[in-house]
Amino acid sequence: QEKGMGLARATDEQQRLRKALLDAEIDMQRMSVKHEEARQSAGAQLQDLQQQLAEHQARAKAEGGLQQQLQQQDQQLALAKQEADALDKELAAVQQQLEQQQQLHAQ
Repeated sequence: QEKGMGLARATDEQQRLRKALLDAEIDMQRMSVKHEEARQSAGAQLQDLQQQLAEHQARAKAEGGLQQQLQQQDQQLALAKQEADALDKELAAVQQQLEQQQQLHAQ
């Protein structure tokens, strides 16, 4: 009868070990699925970040181009102002000469 109980205990132990092995395999499958989901999520996040970076770089490049255009326009404006100032001086000189000639003619 002891042999029978020992055999029964061994069978119980074997079934317990089989169940533990099966549970471990199920856990491993779950972890594998979670790992794959996490990997895919990380890949999607990486793509989103790369897209945001590309957009940011494009915007920065465009802003840099606009900055350069503004600087060029400022330079052109400064030159135009200098030319206008020079023309104002010439006009003032011509008006002064005209006034002097009118005074001479009036005398």
